[in-house]
Amino acid sequence: MVDTLLDLRYENLIVLDISGEALERAKERLGAAANRVQWVVSNITEYKPTDPFELWHDWAAFHFLTTTEETNSYLSLVEQSILSGGYLSIATFSDNGPTSCSGLPVHRYSMDELTNQFSRKFKKTPLYRRRPLNPVLHFAKIYFLPISEDIRSSINTLLVKNVTLVSSSF
Repeated sequence: MVDTLLDLRYENLIVLDISGEALERAKERLGAAANRVQWVVSNITEYKPTDPFELWHDWAAFHFLTTTEETNSYLSLVEQSILSGGYLSIATFSDNGPTSCSGLPVHRYSMDELTNQFSRKFKKTPLYRRRPLNPVLHFAKIYFLPISEDIRSSINTLLVKNVTLVSSSF
């Protein structure tokens, strides 16, 4: 994802991961382009952004939050950190996905449960889909719009200034 956003000339990109090693691998892969990204090593539930975001993209991190406290912390962070009119994209293990990943337990989400988690501030767009990533892993991926946003808006046509990418791998 970060590669594509850089290729499209997006700016103010922040990539967060709990693993410094994963971030180092991503930096090496990007070469000089990595200098155009702010790299943050942090547990997402402890992250304190300095600026709000127009787009928050979480690829495979949310399902590692398995306690109510962790989930509520994440939800609060997302709700407070995304600008009014901003967008949220979440990809997490679906209800028929694995029960663990990288030796850690995960929370699996039905589309309804995932939608309900973020329903205080966001609504699901018609762009959501549920698809198998491969024969073993299944992801639920949903794009959310702010509640006040016209449902006809498309996440694919966004021009954003501040983007955070939260990932468990790159």
